[in-house]
Amino acid sequence: MKSSYIFRISKIGIVTLTAIVFLSACIAKRALVPPVTNNEKEQRTYKDLEKGGSIRTQIDLEHEYIEDVELSYRIRDDKGEYYVLGDNDNPIRSIEAYIDSQWVTINDWRLIEKDLSNCIPHDYTLILDMSGSMKENESLISQEVHSFINYKNDEDYVGLIKYATHPLLVSNFSKNKQTLTDSLFHKADTAIGAFTKTDLAYVLFNKELKMESPNRAQSVILFSDLSGASNEKFDSLASLNYENGIKTHKVVYFQEEEKRSFFFRFLYSKEQIKRVFNPQYGEVFRVEDFQSIGESLKRVIDQNCIYNKILFERPKNATTYRVISEINGKQMVGEIQSIIPPEDNVEISTDSVVNYKDESFRVGEPILLQVYFDTGSDSLLAESNEEIERVFEIMTEYPEMNIEIRGHTDNRGAKEFNIELSERRANAVKNALIIKGIDDSRMSAMGLGYSRPVATNETLEGRAKNRRTEFVIVKK
Repeated sequence: MKSSYIFRISKIGIVTLTAIVFLSACIAKRALVPPVTNNEKEQRTYKDLEKGGSIRTQIDLEHEYIEDVELSYRIRDDKGEYYVLGDNDNPIRSIEAYIDSQWVTINDWRLIEKDLSNCIPHDYTLILDMSGSMKENESLISQEVHSFINYKNDEDYVGLIKYATHPLLVSNFSKNKQTLTDSLFHKADTAIGAFTKTDLAYVLFNKELKMESPNRAQSVILFSDLSGASNEKFDSLASLNYENGIKTHKVVYFQEEEKRSFFFRFLYSKEQIKRVFNPQYGEVFRVEDFQSIGESLKRVIDQNCIYNKILFERPKNATTYRVISEINGKQMVGEIQSIIPPEDNVEISTDSVVNYKDESFRVGEPILLQVYFDTGSDSLLAESNEEIERVFEIMTEYPEMNIEIRGHTDNRGAKEFNIELSERRANAVKNALIIKGIDDSRMSAMGLGYSRPVATNETLEGRAKNRRTEFVIVKK
């Protein structure tokens, strides 16, 4: 009888302990990014969102130019699924800018919906951790990456880096799915790394792939377990990428609570884990098993395609933008900071100022030239003569002045062609000034293609502003 009583107490204790462990695991999971579930390539409208469910509007500064602003606007649920608008109705109630200590409504704005059918070509760099325990699952991880390669759009390029004992460039940028697949499965670091070499993989990316991107849009995706993803250098990379218009993502292998070893719990504090899943830049996808890696990678493609672009003229002195939405009766506000300083706060030193056509320009500030070319040509039209004469006069007035002439295009056409055309046009202006008597040593010319737009390329007016030639005074 006594032993039976003890057994019942022990059984109750075990059940209670199991319940506590289960609840702890649930609480731990709720505090982190929810794991990825299967995600079919289908488009859901925001009206498909469950009432009472968790909804998030995500506002990002896609581009901010001197004259225009482009905000990306996304709707997602707590599982990370993205939703399109679907029809002419949309949940945006107001777009505002914070100017001179007050919110001002922007009335003239446009909404362009993007979906899986009209994605712009994108470049993806996958940095794959194959060190330690990851090496044991290299074949499975590669299979999941293979599913991402098959899922990508035909015009998307992919570059592959693996790292274990050292980083290995598996494939330069390619859009050929078979070429990428062959490289993925046939190139591997045969040694198992004892320590994660994430930093060296970032160096390899910056050296070999970053500047070789064929398309304007570019994303970097790191797959690792917690040891590689917790590296603080990731935030540095993501910050630098953000400044260069490159998106950064992490796919983190993070096991369920009950599967984590004592050594894991000893090594990683809750604060360390929190930092991994809450980076200042970039986005994190959490996977609990290797079979979910491919779904996370595919979701990055969905994110780059399923969004809405909001366009409007940039208000002077705006410091913050916000979008107010209403979905299922719930109001949501998304804010994003401007990256262009207010004009009134810019100090102009008189020692560095030059007057050109009754306007004041600082040394280093671009000055737009009213010069004209035939479409696709570098031959200056007669209407350009008056402007060439003005530049000649100011360089004669300031005999020590040196200038840099820059050519720009819109984003239509191949990248290489636009760079070459813009350079030829800049040299055409330079040669016209040489003919008039300005010494060659006082001028340089460069073509920047469509890398530095001043306005959106989504409109005819914006593209016209981006097709420009300008000069910068580098020395007065």
